[in-house]
Amino acid sequence: MDAREVVQAVLGAEPGADEHYASRVQGKRVQLANVDRAAPPPATAMLARQARRAERRARRAQHRAAAPSSRETRAPPRPRVLPYTQAEPLHALWLQYVQNLVSLPELAAGAEPEKALAQAVSGASQMQTMQNTLLKADWTGAKLSVVQSTNPALVRLCGIVVQETHETFLLVPENEERVRMVPKQNTVFRVVIPATRAPDAPRLTLDLFGNQMRYTLPARATRKHKARKTVELG
Repeated sequence: MDAREVVQAVLGAEPGADEHYASRVQGKRVQLANVDRAAPPPATAMLARQARRAERRARRAQHRAAAPSSRETRAPPRPRVLPYTQAEPLHALWLQYVQNLVSLPELAAGAEPEKALAQAVSGASQMQTMQNTLLKADWTGAKLSVVQSTNPALVRLCGIVVQETHETFLLVPENEERVRMVPKQNTVFRVVIPATRAPDAPRLTLDLFGNQMRYTLPARATRKHKARKTVELG
C-alpha cells in the first residue's frame, strides 16, 4: 500500500482528497511513529517526578487488583487464654504491694484490728489521702468485680487484672480461662483488700469509678482529680 492509498483509506471519498495528497504528502518524507521505540525521557525534573509517581500508582493498582482481599486472607483473632490459677500468684504479689502502699498493716494494728482499721479510715483527710494513693496505684494483679456498668452482661463479672490499657482492664474470671476485656468508661469496680496476710484479717472494700481510671499508670500519677459527691454513669 503506497502513500496515496493510505491517504484515501484515511480520508475516504471526500472532495479534495487528491489535492490534499498532492499538497501535503506527494514528494515529501513522512515520519511515521515507531511503536517499539521507548518514549523519550522527561524534559524536566518536575516531569520526571510526575512520571515516577504515575508509575508507582499504576503498580499499586495492579498489585491490589491481583492480590486477594485482606478480609478473605485475615484469620479471625484467637481469644486469649490464661488459666485462673496462673494469675493467682500475680494477685498475691499485688496484695503485698497495695498493703504496703496504703500502710494497711499499720492502720489495723492493735488488739482489735477491725475497729482500728475502721477508725483509721473514718477520717475525711485519711480517706482522701488513701483514695488519691490508690488512684495512682498499679492495678495489674488486682481482683476486681464489676458492680455497675452500662453493659448488663458485665455486671457481677469478677477476675484478676492481667493487663491494663488506657481504656480497658483485661480480666481472667474465676470460672473461665478466656481473658475478658472490660471497658473503664461508665463502669464501677469493687476491690476488697485484706489489711494483713492473716486469714481473719479485716478487709477494706472500695468502689472504683472507671471514668477516673481511664488513664494508664504514668498519666494517673501526674493527673489531679476533683473530689465529687457522685459520679454519674452516662
